[in-house]
Amino acid sequence: MERGDLSTVLQNCRENGYQLTWSDHKSTIVLHIAEALAYLHSLSPKIIHRDLKSKNVLLNDEMEAKLSDFGISRERFDTEASMTAGMGTSFWIAPELLGL
Repeated sequence: MERGDLSTVLQNCRENGYQLTWSDHKSTIVLHIAEALAYLHSLSPKIIHRDLKSKNVLLNDEMEAKLSDFGISRERFDTEASMTAGMGTSFWIAPELLGL
């Protein structure tokens, strides 16, 4: 993707004194991430990304977000009570998966 990953874009903004605002790009990026996750969870079986973080969100020239790195993603069947296998980057893991 033309702009690279979200982490790098945010770092470049900080270094250059530019701040993304909700009115220009943040709301679009968040919406695209939510739509991608909703789509993955609507499949049968559902796909659980398990490593959602800014490095795994790619942006094109229009700041449209796409999810990447499905290396540890997993199919989840509705009959499964929980997911017990290893998870992604600990800083980004949902608190309920850590037992907090």
